[in-house]
Amino acid sequence: RKTAFIALMMETRGRLSALYASGASDVDKRREKATTFAALKSQFQTLKAAWGGYTGYDRFFAQELSNAHLVPIATYSELVAGFRSLLADNDGDFNRFYIAVREIGKLPVAQRRAKLKAD
Repeated sequence: RKTAFIALMMETRGRLSALYASGASDVDKRREKATTFAALKSQFQTLKAAWGGYTGYDRFFAQELSNAHLVPIATYSELVAGFRSLLADNDGDFNRFYIAVREIGKLPVAQRRAKLKAD
């Protein structure tokens, strides 16, 4: 379920990114954004039915969704593998891992993200 949920969020984020990069007018972008979030909720209902009515994500989808809801999910899903790799590189030693994370945290955002995506 988690994998399907994240895939749905990432697909929606990709559609929105393409929309924002398009030459559409602001009015068209706002309309298409609303359509995209409505489609997201509809796709979730299809998933939920396939899951036998599982309600674990109902509170999330009960909200008025916006880009702000997609960002933390996307960041987590894009970077979690890098953090796992960093932990493994430090032999599972959390003290060494936290030191490495603090060092990465000192980097500019683009370099920090690149470092975590590379690991």
